[in-house]
Amino acid sequence: MKVLRGEGSREHARRTFFGVRRYLEVVHPILKG
Repeated sequence: MKVLRGEGSREHARRTFFGVRRYLEVVHPILKG
């Protein structure tokens, strides 16, 4: 994992956050059954 600086890191963090949230929205209901 690369460490980005300034705006890059903030943008990366937001993209990661939304990516994880979407992933949970898709996978969590499946895990719950």
